[in-house]
Amino acid sequence: MSLEDVLEPDEGVEHAGPEVTYDGDDYDTYFTSGDRLLLHKERGFISKEDDWTSWDLERIENVKYETGGTAGPESGAGMAAGNVITIEMGEGKKIEIECPRSNLPDFVAEARKRVTE
Repeated sequence: MSLEDVLEPDEGVEHAGPEVTYDGDDYDTYFTSGDRLLLHKERGFISKEDDWTSWDLERIENVKYETGGTAGPESGAGMAAGNVITIEMGEGKKIEIECPRSNLPDFVAEARKRVTE
């Protein structure tokens, strides 16, 4: 499988974001023409498989972030601990994603822009 297999028919990638850490795993991020935030990673060397998750942008109520901390053993993909994006979905549901500090402002700006459209 590839990223194209995860996309819906007539859906494309409009913006490719940075590699992030979600739920302890590293993913590439994509904003799609189908109004989704898609996290995708290909795993395996010989027999490739996909891990992915996505959220409808229209269900996202707020996007905020915190910076701080230093890289530690809990950080993946060279992330600095404390560079966390919190996506609030309503009804108390929150999604937390770690993002490299250098990509944090651009990723959050892109997410906020798409949520408010």
